[in-house]
Amino acid sequence: MALAAALLPDHHPVDDSFALAWIIAVFLDLAILSDIISERVKRDHLVGNQPIFQKIDPYETQLNREIGSAVSSWWPPSAVPP
Repeated sequence: MALAAALLPDHHPVDDSFALAWIIAVFLDLAILSDIISERVKRDHLVGNQPIFQKIDPYETQLNREIGSAVSSWWPPSAVPP
């Protein structure tokens, strides 16, 4: 504080309190709004990439079938986990 007072002759401690209150208010706003913003980004991501997800689903289903048949050919059905 002494350095600030020396550099800024019109500097008052009250200014520090207002600055600190403003910074805290900004961080609180960001903390409150970050959940809302994250939800909106996630929703927009899902909506925007829906065609890609629809292309991935059949491919994933086919891969799961291939993996299942490969596993069942390697091990007896009683040893295959559910």
